[in-house]
Amino acid sequence: MTYLLSLAAMAGPLPPLPVRVPPLEPVANQCPKVIALVPGKPVPTALVDADGLVICSAVAVPTSIALDLRALESWGDAVAARYRLDVGELQRERDWYKKRVEILEEPPPFWQSASAARWGGRAEVLVTVASLAAIIVVADNQTR
Repeated sequence: MTYLLSLAAMAGPLPPLPVRVPPLEPVANQCPKVIALVPGKPVPTALVDADGLVICSAVAVPTSIALDLRALESWGDAVAARYRLDVGELQRERDWYKKRVEILEEPPPFWQSASAARWGGRAEVLVTVASLAAIIVVADNQTR
C-alpha cells in the first residue's frame, strides 16, 4: 500500500488542503454573544426588550446539533493534521527514491566497469602464464 502511495506521490504534487474560511463579518443587529435558552425559564433579557419583543437577530440551534458541529470541526482539524503528516512522509519517501534512482543511474567508476574487469582478467592470465613460463624455464635450467 505504501508503495502505491509513494508511486502516486512521485506522479506529481498533491493538491493543497483547502484554506479554512475565516469568520464572517458580524450581521447587522445580531446578538452580541451566545445565549442559552433553557426550557421552563423565561427568555433572557439580552434577547427581548421590556415589551417582550426580540431586540437582536439569532438562530436557535438544538444543543445536539451544535455539539455535533463542534465535534465535526474537531474531527476535520484532526484529519487535516493527519493528512499533512501523511503527505510529508510520502514526500520524504519520494525524495529518497529519487535520490536512489540518481545514484543508480550514475556511471560506475572505471575500476568497477566491465571493460576494467576484462582487462584485469587479461592481466591475470598474462601474469599466470608468464609465471608458469618462468618456473618452467628455471626448472629446466636447473635440471641441465
